[in-house]
Amino acid sequence: MAVLHAPDDGPGSVEQMRAALDELVASDALSVAFQPIVDLATGGVEGYEVLGRCRHVAGPLGAAASSPSRLLEIAHACGRLLALDRRWRELAFAAIAAHDDGRAAFFINVDPRVAHDADFAPGFTQGLARRHRIAAHRIVLELTETIEAPEAIEHVLRHYAAQGFRVAVDDLGAGAQSLALLLRLRPQFIKLDGAIVRGAHADPARAALVRALAGFANQTGARLVAEGIESEPVLEVVVGAGAHCGQGFLLGRPAPAPMPLAGPSRHALDRAGRPDRGADHGAAPLDPLPVLLRLVEGLHERSALDAALGHVTACTRELLGVERVSLRLLDESRARLLVAARSGPSVHHDQRVEFRIGEGLVGWVVANAMPLRLGHAEADPRFAQKPGQVAEVGSFIGVPLLDAHGCIGVLSTASPVAGRFSSTDEAHLRLVAGIVSPHLQIGRLKRLAKTDPLTCVLNRHALDEVLPEPDLTRATLSVAMFDIDHFKRLNDRLGHGAGDEALRAVAAALTSSVRAHDHVLRIGGEEFLVVLPGVGAAAARTIAERARERIASVEILPGERVTASVGVAERHRDQGRDELLQQADDALYRAKALGRNCTVVAGSG
Repeated sequence: MAVLHAPDDGPGSVEQMRAALDELVASDALSVAFQPIVDLATGGVEGYEVLGRCRHVAGPLGAAASSPSRLLEIAHACGRLLALDRRWRELAFAAIAAHDDGRAAFFINVDPRVAHDADFAPGFTQGLARRHRIAAHRIVLELTETIEAPEAIEHVLRHYAAQGFRVAVDDLGAGAQSLALLLRLRPQFIKLDGAIVRGAHADPARAALVRALAGFANQTGARLVAEGIESEPVLEVVVGAGAHCGQGFLLGRPAPAPMPLAGPSRHALDRAGRPDRGADHGAAPLDPLPVLLRLVEGLHERSALDAALGHVTACTRELLGVERVSLRLLDESRARLLVAARSGPSVHHDQRVEFRIGEGLVGWVVANAMPLRLGHAEADPRFAQKPGQVAEVGSFIGVPLLDAHGCIGVLSTASPVAGRFSSTDEAHLRLVAGIVSPHLQIGRLKRLAKTDPLTCVLNRHALDEVLPEPDLTRATLSVAMFDIDHFKRLNDRLGHGAGDEALRAVAAALTSSVRAHDHVLRIGGEEFLVVLPGVGAAAARTIAERARERIASVEILPGERVTASVGVAERHRDQGRDELLQQADDALYRAKALGRNCTVVAGSG
């Protein structure tokens, strides 16, 4: 993508644009509108896309403010993309909460480039959802691939999927990387660019492309949304090609609030002869062999445990034709069942909800190392109602994941439809568990070897993975070294139990302060390292300061807090890992010499 410049190329123009953008974000000129996304099989509203809007403003932004996409590009060029993107998200959630009926899904645009901003911190969107009491699975985050680095979308997708949000790849066909990206991401929704859809009635090749993508969506459990439907001939072709959903002026224009479909829109759908595909659009394929083959091939291709787990749940979801699949693994103590991967929305508002062995249906499966299939799950005495349950559980299947020593976890699925699962579904789930258990156990052992058992962050053994030596890429990279101030005094005064709590609290503060693709390691007793790919020393200092302030704000015990000293260093060309870490360590000791609880950058004088 070419570098964008402010419209005024005179002296100080970029500074003027930044000031104008700051003023715009703080003003009431920004707003949102709702455009319906229609289920082409039922004629009902699948959800609403929440579109950013801005009225015309005077000054350097001029007419560009009336085009959200142009405004975002200007903000990106001026270093204000994160602020503008977040403000539109804040307005979107507030508007959703004001008009929410508790049923519809809402599609919100998120620019993946914000993940590379030094001020980006995980949890912003999740915090908005919690504040407005909107279940994460009802929010679909639309990510476009028309950016400089498509890999950023993968980082952002993993980040939001881990929080329970659903994801759509937007503007499919608008960029050169579209299809390759689609194969890597396997999103829940695929939005086909309107520029392709609009000519489908007059171009058989375009109609064939819609059919092919609808078939791909069916095979991967996704929903294909055809954008740009503005005439009945185009609607008829899109419906006939098998697209699941449609969006465009013919079906509904953007409005200040979610609006039901108007009469003309319903009549157009009826005339298009929409097929009766029924509600279970994710019906299991007749032949399970292709899915099982992809499962096996994908496990061999994915060496990282997180990627393997996600692949397992995605293939299981496709195999059974279900909305949600979860894979839980026992923690190191083999007492708690923790969510390791999930495909589809969570049954609970808090997607990290835990079960102990013997607790609930999944706990029973692990305690007994036996499969469990129920047609009326919530009526079973073993069912455990957890706070924040947001979806009904009518049917349930869970099967144990076994190794030579017993059960290591459970693979399960649930449906709101009573009696949904058959003995064949159970057999397929048991087959998947048998295939994946050896791979998961190997990956789990590798992870445990590189994970600090107390804080659950990486340990020093993971350095070769996150900071390889030699690193042939030599891309921009910085590190930040954190050391808890006066940690020995804390242990002596309050005991080692309090010290352990401090270590866990600092690890949690660091993890919540950094970006999704950064790495947190515990490399010594009270010493932590954060590896920050893609940022120089200045941006690394900003991230480190944010983390240091968060550490200082955490109460580890009633009335007890700790602080940390931080040393930051940026890797220079041809610099080895040991030299880089030594520079960060030297900067850390300078921070201690300056009075502790501060950040020092190597080479800053």
